[in-house]
Amino acid sequence: MIRKGSKNKFEADLGYKEIYKFYKKQSSNPLSKTTYNKVFIQIFDNIMSTVIENGTNIQFPNKFGNLEIQKKKQKIVYNEDGTVNRICFKVDWDATKKHWNTIYGDKSFQELKEIKNKPKVYCKNKYRMSFKYIKTNAHYKGKSVVMFIPSRKWCRKLSTHLKTNPYKTDYKEQ
Repeated sequence: MIRKGSKNKFEADLGYKEIYKFYKKQSSNPLSKTTYNKVFIQIFDNIMSTVIENGTNIQFPNKFGNLEIQKKKQKIVYNEDGTVNRICFKVDWDATKKHWNTIYGDKSFQELKEIKNKPKVYCKNKYRMSFKYIKTNAHYKGKSVVMFIPSRKWCRKLSTHLKTNPYKTDYKEQ
């Protein structure tokens, strides 16, 4: 849980190595580390896929809380002159880069960087989806410092699921 060359903001007391050592100690016939890794990754992939694709709520054992995806309605804020304040919307970078390609042609990254006030394409969805770790029904000490930060892989998987099937899954509204 610690990146090479830099110290993380939060240190983990227990990591993957400690979990494997505990499993090896408790099991009478333990799996090899590579097999254990494959099983562990496959189980976690299946759990996260059901959360993303079906919108299910995962309840952790031993009263450790819940994990779900929640949607939050975006508020539209207007400027004083009556135009929409675009700070409230996220930038759709894929569409923006395609738009820049049509406007500026095939300029290099450095040439595009020098151009000021380039037009951006914003996402105009009604809702914003995000992972939410719910600790209200959790019963353990120090739960105020425990958090769930999804990896980039899962955020991107949620994003691609929402882009390919925008209305397939109905998530719980916040």
